[in-house]
Amino acid sequence: MDKMVGGSVVVTLVLAVLLKGCIGDEPDSNLLITRASREVDLSSPVVEQTVTLSLQNEGASPISNFLFTVDNNLVNHLAYIVIETKGKDPVKLAMQETSIKSQPDIKTYRVTLPSPLGTQEAVTVVVKSVFTHAITAHPSEITQTEKQLVQYIGNAYILTPYRCKTQNTNFNLPSSNIESYTRVSPVSTDGSTISYGPYSDTTPYSHFRITLHYENNGPFLGIVSLERLIQVSHWGVIQVEEHVHVRHIGAVLKGSFSRFDYQRSPNSGLSSVKSYVSLLPAAAEDVYYRDEIGNISTSHLRDGEDYIELTIRPRFPLFGGWQTRYYIGYNVPTYEYLFHSGSHFVLKMRFVDHIFDDQIVDELTTRIILPEGSKNIELKTPYKVNDESREIHHTYLDTVGRPVVVAKGYNLVEQHIQDFELYYDFESYLLLQEPLLLVGALLLFFCVIVVVVRLDFSISKDVNVLARQQASAAREAITNAIDSQSRLSKNMLSTIDNFKKNKDGKIFKTTFSDLSKRYKDLGKVIEEQSEQLKDTDAIKIFRKSNDILEALNRLQQLADQVVNARIKQDHYVKEEENTRKRLRNLEDEIEAMVQRL
Repeated sequence: MDKMVGGSVVVTLVLAVLLKGCIGDEPDSNLLITRASREVDLSSPVVEQTVTLSLQNEGASPISNFLFTVDNNLVNHLAYIVIETKGKDPVKLAMQETSIKSQPDIKTYRVTLPSPLGTQEAVTVVVKSVFTHAITAHPSEITQTEKQLVQYIGNAYILTPYRCKTQNTNFNLPSSNIESYTRVSPVSTDGSTISYGPYSDTTPYSHFRITLHYENNGPFLGIVSLERLIQVSHWGVIQVEEHVHVRHIGAVLKGSFSRFDYQRSPNSGLSSVKSYVSLLPAAAEDVYYRDEIGNISTSHLRDGEDYIELTIRPRFPLFGGWQTRYYIGYNVPTYEYLFHSGSHFVLKMRFVDHIFDDQIVDELTTRIILPEGSKNIELKTPYKVNDESREIHHTYLDTVGRPVVVAKGYNLVEQHIQDFELYYDFESYLLLQEPLLLVGALLLFFCVIVVVVRLDFSISKDVNVLARQQASAAREAITNAIDSQSRLSKNMLSTIDNFKKNKDGKIFKTTFSDLSKRYKDLGKVIEEQSEQLKDTDAIKIFRKSNDILEALNRLQQLADQVVNARIKQDHYVKEEENTRKRLRNLEDEIEAMVQRL
């Protein structure tokens, strides 16, 4: 029973919260703003507003939250808002978008106080908000020599749903050249500052439209689109590349542009932009700055302690309505941005980075390419992003592709330069995938080369080529056979000399007979190759080799006769000398003919 009652209470509370969100909030009449002050910076294209509110509880019940409203004319320009307590250690307050039942058209935030306000207790909060495209050029077109005048439309009062004892507003302009401004007494000017108030006892939702018309020749630049590409590698380097589309959002240039007047006259093109500075990470290396044409050499890079200054100088000055496209890239070390515990990794980098001061980014697309094999991917951003999606990116040595996290943001300013956190899992052994693929590819390539060079891809064989190949083989066979016969001839002569010394006839006949048989076999090889070659010298070589064998046999007979005393010594010496001389002549002739083959 108790569980059922507890469950009913929870359901009732949830329904109450949902019902309250659907119907809207109402401001607590017991909450009083004792003092409110507003500082509005209008010196750049970005409007920065700081509102300080001193809140006091005049009721008996504690108050745990309050409502903050935004002027209707600035709602569509709101880019950033943060609310915190005032003091040395400010505390950021949680806020939730809601609506006021009696004023549904006013953009409203419900802000939770750090602790409920008791009776007569007070707290001071600071609301910092940034607005884009709230300042417009007036006139919208100017010539090259005219100054740029701009216009801001706002509220003389601080729009709030509570009673306010006293309030004042200061509008800080870039110069004291003020064309006109709406007068709501009391109002005063002091140099480049227009002060409205103090106004006492203002009612809730007080509003008085004011228009400020003043000179501002500052750089009115806007980023139409910014594509930020971050490629993560576990091999030590993270590659970053940014594609930037910049447009001058000030007064449009009317008429033609004169380069001569622009360089000669210091008052020509006061509102044009020649260059600006982008801030890169201090660890950035291999920086490049290019456009569609190629590298832009007019850029300049300067190292700092906390960042690197890259001076961007387009190929032409930017006047109102003019635009340029370019891209910059650099590498940063992985260890400064990627952290891990085992196979769990977290990447901490900026969602958007500094392009120039007071930047306005209409559309941002950030793509984060992770290593192949990453899984369990989770993106945490410091603020709400739009159109988060996943893609697959294919590059060198990939198999299934690398996961890509895509997130988009709109209407971003410098205050949005904050770090995101991307969590994912990656197994370390996957680092070997690319080296193994490379080694395997090279091995396969060399195997194919080995097979290709050994195959004959000709459609029909060339008869002449085949004949030349056969002739070359025959010549090589004859040459080898002649070399072998020459060695056998020397062995046979050595055998004869040994026989004359030891007079062992049995061993002599056996050895000489074996050498003679091998010599004859080589002669058959020469005969076969000579017939195939059909060359005169080859046939002569065969005949001469037979003559050498006859001479060797003659020397064998003479040695046998002289040992067995069947011939006189002087006759033997004469016959042996003639036979050896003939043998040398035959060998010289064969050698000469072999060289002519």
